[in-house]
Amino acid sequence: MADLTLHLDDEMLVRLQSEAQQRKMPLEAVVNAALEYYFEEDDDEPTKEEILETLRLSMLDALAGKGEPIEDALAELREEYGINADES
Repeated sequence: MADLTLHLDDEMLVRLQSEAQQRKMPLEAVVNAALEYYFEEDDDEPTKEEILETLRLSMLDALAGKGEPIEDALAELREEYGINADES
């Protein structure tokens, strides 16, 4: 395990210490848990390969005539966002 020195503002330190006290955990464990949670959030992002595969499958569906016509999709978006077609 590596040592790391952090410079925290007083408010953040108090929040971390309070959390550690409430959970009856060492301060280091609270900081580690917070960092693990932070980096787990990034894991939900699709990879470049997943995005490209989704686009590829969508294009195949469009070429096969699946999905809704573009005019219907645009009308739905205009209605949802309150865009008047005469104003655009």
